[in-house]
This record gives sequence, structure tokens and C-alpha cells, in this order.
Amino acid sequence: MSIFKASAFAGISNLIELVLALLTAGLSIRFLGLEDAGFFLFFESLMQVNGGLFNLGFQSAVTKHAGQAIAEGEEGQARRFFEVGMSYDLIVVLLPCLIILGLAPLVVEWSGYSGNTTAALTYIYLSCGTLLFSKLQQIFTTGLMIRHAYGLVSCFRIVSNILTNALRIGILVCIPSLPALGWTNAGVMLAGSCILGCLCIRKNHFVPRLRFARKELSQLWHFSKWEYIWSLCSMLTSSMDRILIVKYFGLGVLPIYSMAKRVLTLGHRFIAGFTDYLFPILSGQSYQGRSAMLRKLEYPLVWCLLGSGALVYGSAIILGPNLLNLLVGDDFGNRALPGILGFSVVGMSYLFGLLPYHAARADGRTHLNTYAALVSTLIVFSLIWVFAQQGYYTAAVFCQALGWPVVLIHYHFAMGNDTWRSSLNRQLRPAIGFTAAWALVVLCYLSSGSFNQGWLHAIMFEALLLIGIATVTAHQVWLGKNEEIGSFVRKVSERVLMLLGKRPQEKPDLA
Repeated sequence: MSIFKASAFAGISNLIELVLALLTAGLSIRFLGLEDAGFFLFFESLMQVNGGLFNLGFQSAVTKHAGQAIAEGEEGQARRFFEVGMSYDLIVVLLPCLIILGLAPLVVEWSGYSGNTTAALTYIYLSCGTLLFSKLQQIFTTGLMIRHAYGLVSCFRIVSNILTNALRIGILVCIPSLPALGWTNAGVMLAGSCILGCLCIRKNHFVPRLRFARKELSQLWHFSKWEYIWSLCSMLTSSMDRILIVKYFGLGVLPIYSMAKRVLTLGHRFIAGFTDYLFPILSGQSYQGRSAMLRKLEYPLVWCLLGSGALVYGSAIILGPNLLNLLVGDDFGNRALPGILGFSVVGMSYLFGLLPYHAARADGRTHLNTYAALVSTLIVFSLIWVFAQQGYYTAAVFCQALGWPVVLIHYHFAMGNDTWRSSLNRQLRPAIGFTAAWALVVLCYLSSGSFNQGWLHAIMFEALLLIGIATVTAHQVWLGKNEEIGSFVRKVSERVLMLLGKRPQEKPDLA
């Protein structure tokens, strides 16, 4: 499958997930109440922390090594890599489950939860099963991706997201309780694991079994040890911050913070989805092929990512408060607006790190990602801790964007640009127009106080944002005569026409 088709599938899948996850999270606060919803979001963060601590990165290593083995025609070696990675991942995922089961009463007590303790404990026990089944889904997804079944994976994600979130919403409306939500999550994960397992067996033509081979384990660990350290750093900034919020601001503030942070989480997941399959595609190329492909994709891909970011995060700031007021009520959206604004700025800074992250992984230089994550996490997490201790909620949000200089340095080394000047130019040149349009519209929106004036004013500013982004796009493609962007847009237009069953009148040279 081409990069264009794979990116389109991934984008559609992540867009559906973005909308449904936001809807489900908002309704959980509305129907469960702040106390139960606060515990639900707190424990979700705790599970992510455990997932980060015990995620050794074997599946990324399997994607790299098994993908290369398949490209070289070594099917037996690819199977061994897959089975070894699966075996050790299943052993490791049992550890957090056992720890959580043993410490469940202490978790409820530490969180300060004042609701039904039995319901909270039931939800915790069911969440352990959910964690195990989600690991199985990750393993089977890797088995499909090494066979380049990107369309199949994306179709499964689309159908699964629609059915899963529809079921969760139904449960929240009919039986709004933590145990019901726990049973739903565990059940849908189990069903998804069974379906993906059957698809994985059919695509790979073998039934995976447990295998503990030291040679393959050594090769996988050589790659995954850097992924593991990167995962720990990511876990600190993505999950531990919410535990600090509970400690210093209380359980009642967590739903507001978490809903604001979902703008970053879901927005980044949606935009990053366009690059989901870049790593396995690049891993199957030779070194020269990877370099040529990256040079061809670098500028237009960064341009598209930043344009998408301006649209997604700008829309979140403008429409987000009204949407949350509608979903949750009680002026919830206006209370979450400072967090939405802060996490939108953080999200824009994160977009610069997507391409170098995949490029370094495909080249086997995952240590570059790890070094960048270590430095960035040290800066950001320390600042969150300091500001949270002092009671500065808004500063604790905005400071998470201060890892951006590290991202710029990481880009230079991962992409192999000749000079710092050329590196900064290739990063910042595509960003200037979109960032200026985004910042101008958002500042006008905030200074006018339109976020307190309902949907009509929000829609007017959303239209202004679309006009600004369209103007920047038109300038780059036509007035600016940027050949890289123009070639990319012509290629996308040609592919869209082909998908619609129409033949383009001209076939420009895209080389």
C-alpha cells in the first residue's frame, strides 16, 4: 500500500477516534459526576503509568527486525522475532496486573475517593483484564503491520472505535457506574483481541506459540532498550502530571485538567496518525532508499502536519468550550479554556518531533529519540512539579511547551541536515504562515471575549480560522510557487481523482 493510501486510512481512523473519545469522556463526567469521573480519570492515568513502566518496547523492535527479515525473504526468522517478542511481552504485562491487584485498596484510599469503595475496587480488578487484552491487541496489530496490512488495521480501528464508544455511551446513559464501565472496557478488549488474533494468524499463515530464544531476545532488546527509556519519559509527561494535579489541586480539578489535556492527546493522535505507517514503510527500505524518501517527503510532510495542527488546535480553542458546556454543562468548558489554550500550544510544539522520531527509529538510531526525551522530560516534569507545588495551575499547563528547543535540536541530528541554518530553515519555514494565522485568529477570539457569547460567535471565528489557513495554503501552492508543496498537492489531487474514478487530464512529472 502506498504512503498516501496508508496515511488516508490512518487519518480517517484517528479522526473517528478523536470525535468519539471526546464525546465519551465528556459524557462520563456528565453521567458519573465529578467524584466518580475524577476517580475514573485518575485510575486511567495510573494504568498508563504502569503501562509505561512495563512496556519494554518489544513490539517496535519486532516491527523493525521482522519487517526487515520479511523484506529479505527470511520468513522463519521473521516468525521467530514475532514469537519471542510476543512471549516476553505477555510475561512482562502480568507484573503490573499483579501489583495493581495487590495494592487496589491502597490506591482507592490514596486517591481520596469518597464514593462506593466496592464499585471502585471492582473497576480496578476489571481494568487489569483490560490491560492484558490491550497488550494482546498490540501484539496482533504488530503481526498485521509487518505484513503491510495497513488498510486492514485501519478498518478494524474504525469499526472497533465506533462500536466500542457507542457501547460505552449506551452504558453511561443506561447504567452510569464504574463497574458497568469496567465490564464494558474488558469485554470489548477481549472481543477485539479475538478478532485481531484470527486476522493475524490468517495473514502470517502460522499460529504463534511461546518462544524464549536468547539470540532473538538480544537483538530485540538492543533496539527496544532505547524505546523503553523513551516510553518512561513519555509516561512521566503524559500520565504522572495528572497524579501531581490530584496531589496538589485535588480530585475535583482532575476532570477539568484531563478534558483539557484530551485536546492535546486526541489532537496529537489524530495528526500523528498520518505518520503511523511511516516507520514500517521506511524500515522495509535500504539506507539509500530511506534517505531519498525522507528528502522527498520532508518539507511537504512537515507543512501538512503544521497546517493540520493549526486547524485542529485552533478549532479546539474556538469550539471546545462551547462543546464541553453542551456535553457536561455547568460552565465546564469556560473553566477548561485556560487548559485547552495551554495544551494547544504544547500540541503545536510536539508536531515538529514526529518526522525525526520515525526517521531515527527506521535508521536504528533510537538512542537519538531517547536522549531528546530524557532532556525534554527533565525540563518539563521539573517545571510542572514546581508550579503545581506553588499552586500555579495555568503555568503548570503552559510550561509543558518549553521542551520545544530540544525538539529542534533532535530534528537536526535525526534528519541529518548539513548545517544548523538549513535545519532550522526546513523546520520553521513551513510553520511561519500557519502559526501566524492560527495565533492571530485565536488572539482576536480571546480578546473579544467571544468564548462567553455562544455558538454564533464561535462559528464566525472558526470561519476566520479556515479562511486564514486557506490563504496560507493558496500562497504556498500558487502565489509562492513552492515546487515541493505544489508537486505534493498535485500528486494528492491526482490520487483523489483516481479514487473517485476520474482520470486527471494531465500527468505532471512528479519526480
